[in-house]
Amino acid sequence: MRYSKKIKYLIMMLIFISFSYSIEFDISEKQVKDGIVYRRGEKNSFTGVFIGENIREEYKKGVRNGKYIGVIKIEKDEYICEGEFVEGIKNGDWFIKFPNGKIHAILKYNYDLPAGQWTYFYLNNRVKGYENFENGIIDEDDLAPLLYIHMILEGIEEKEKYKHIVVDEVQDYSPLQILLINSLTKGNSLTLVGDLAQGIYYYKGISKWEDITEGVFEGKATYMALSQSYRSTIEIIRFANGALEAQNLGLNKTKPVLRHGKEPVIKYTSSKRESVMEIYNVVEEIRKEGKHSIAIITKTFKEAKVLEKDIKRYTNLEYTIIKGNEKSAPSTDAVIIPVYLTKGLEFDGTIIYNPLESVYENNLLNQRLLYVGLTRALHYEYIIAEGKLSQNIKTN
Repeated sequence: MRYSKKIKYLIMMLIFISFSYSIEFDISEKQVKDGIVYRRGEKNSFTGVFIGENIREEYKKGVRNGKYIGVIKIEKDEYICEGEFVEGIKNGDWFIKFPNGKIHAILKYNYDLPAGQWTYFYLNNRVKGYENFENGIIDEDDLAPLLYIHMILEGIEEKEKYKHIVVDEVQDYSPLQILLINSLTKGNSLTLVGDLAQGIYYYKGISKWEDITEGVFEGKATYMALSQSYRSTIEIIRFANGALEAQNLGLNKTKPVLRHGKEPVIKYTSSKRESVMEIYNVVEEIRKEGKHSIAIITKTFKEAKVLEKDIKRYTNLEYTIIKGNEKSAPSTDAVIIPVYLTKGLEFDGTIIYNPLESVYENNLLNQRLLYVGLTRALHYEYIIAEGKLSQNIKTN
């Protein structure tokens, strides 16, 4: 069988990549410079595996990528830690094991969240406390119980209280958090504003307003339902209401102010290249209309990173990818942003990338994420789809 030179070259490259990942070196040869890992005596960043006693570290271009085995110390006891890195970020289930191999605890990390922050843990509370303590972290879910303990032990002086407190996005606060915030006001002077349909942290927030009006304030609160939207056009609100209906919350449909605009546009594509070219064309089209705030909305941060690579490959579009830990405004008018980071934001135009049935499976969280994404646009809304749309997007 004859191969062209190009095919032979590709085969050799694949063999080289596979071989380089299989090369193992003793951990004593590992060196770190400016956060990048090298093998002692070499100038190029390291791709391969370092091994030692109860140690296995896989690297790609000087960054941890692949399986990891190491030893950690919790108090006076040593444990074996096993897990996986994706481009330097912890991902998936990480196992903390006794030296005999029995599982002591499991931590679950999420690559889709910035810095690979772990989302929950189980089997052993000390592991969570240990990891947070070692990294100087107090988890946000710990704040309310800590404040509650402080209030019981120390109390609150009247001079430390506020005349009035306004809380936005209150649907994502727990009843305990609301109770504590109210304790910081003078005379229970509190305004709470929220939208149950956008409660993407519903598992720790509230499921109905009675959780607060009755559960916290025992009926001594005034509830007002506001359904008028001043952000989007009639056409965009009408389109988004389909995702609202899917939640079956019994809420009134959002009513837009009398401002008409262009109907939301759905563009079906058959490849990544076609998708990013459509994204590029849409961004240019919105810019020609004199609008300069454009969001390309993905479901996850991981999806945003993949899309970023395709945009770089096929276009010269200038953009900023939003991670959620920015300290300043983006330097470009176009941003790539995961949908869970768009809550509370608005843009002249939005491009919802791949809100497919296979991506947004039909459950409460995905229904709410879609509704959030579909209500961010002021003037223009586009959907780029490489397959079958989520059933929660109504097209008629």
